[in-house]
Amino acid sequence: MSILDRYLLRQALRPMGATVLIALLALLAERALSVVELVIGWRGSLLIVFEMLSYLIPHYMGLALPAAFFIGILFAYSRLSRDSELDAMSAGGYGLVQMVLPMVWLAIVIMALHVALVSHLQPYSRYAYRAA
Repeated sequence: MSILDRYLLRQALRPMGATVLIALLALLAERALSVVELVIGWRGSLLIVFEMLSYLIPHYMGLALPAAFFIGILFAYSRLSRDSELDAMSAGGYGLVQMVLPMVWLAIVIMALHVALVSHLQPYSRYAYRAA
């Protein structure tokens, strides 16, 4: 993996990580109110609230990950274009396929992560959430 490949990945992973974090916090905050009301009705502890919210993370991660991947790539390439870095890479002999290939590899990794998340973690966490 070349230095430019790592640079392109770094440019995409920063906004992607921020988007995942913001989306998870927003989705969990929306659900936290109903979970707190439910636990207060049972006279349960605050630990149960955090346990129930942790069971929701795989479900919400399955929603946030594809959107965050899109936003990360969009922000990365728009910034590279705005700063004329794509033109500089092209002038330096870096072809279009070489500019896109790191994102294709990132997409394959995200796809494998998403398949594992949806097929294994989400069913377990939904069952544990309903049982809690």
